[in-house]
Amino acid sequence: MSNPYGSVDFLDGEEAAAALADSDEEEDPRLSKEAAILELSDEEGEEGKAAKGKKPDGWVPYPPLQKLKARVKERMLDLAKLSTDETMALIKAHFEDGEYQEHLIMRDFSKFPETQLNYLESYVTKNEKDIESTIGESAYQHEKQKLTQKYENYLVQFTRLLCQYDKNKVEYWVSKPYFPVNQCLEVCRAQENDRGVAILLMRSGDYQAAIRVYLSILDKISTQKLLE
Repeated sequence: MSNPYGSVDFLDGEEAAAALADSDEEEDPRLSKEAAILELSDEEGEEGKAAKGKKPDGWVPYPPLQKLKARVKERMLDLAKLSTDETMALIKAHFEDGEYQEHLIMRDFSKFPETQLNYLESYVTKNEKDIESTIGESAYQHEKQKLTQKYENYLVQFTRLLCQYDKNKVEYWVSKPYFPVNQCLEVCRAQENDRGVAILLMRSGDYQAAIRVYLSILDKISTQKLLE
């Protein structure tokens, strides 16, 4: 790839990451020339005046790395559809500043729930140890409460999407000790995922209610077999 600035629309995760790394060391000479021209005063030549006239008021030229990052962000959803693992690696390497990833997961991906589900499943799987320890330690470490809230938001949305698109996995995931019981229980009840409800009732210590739910599941299975 000879020019890391001109073909971002067609990069996959690995190529985009490589282009970002290269841009830390290389500077597009065209962009440098454009920035120099725009810095000319009105008295320093017609070229400076013409360049200024082409740009809207308040326009500031992006440094090459910022411009490339902006273009990659525009295509992040497309990259995630191709490979959630490579997209996560790209974000971890170059876009972990601020709340970008949280907005990407909870806001941008919300329009494409199956992509959001795939990304959340990969994210939770890869970060499981950190999620579990952070949530477990937040009870006595105040500084971890904000991060815990973010993780719990991910887990509740993950549970909701599993109920809608991959319900057979709900029981496995909500049995994990770091999944928030009350919030996930509310989701499973709303989505009528009885197996998830039963597991979460057991985790909450309400074993009698959990047994009643399991008996209800067995009744439904028996009724279904009779109808067949």
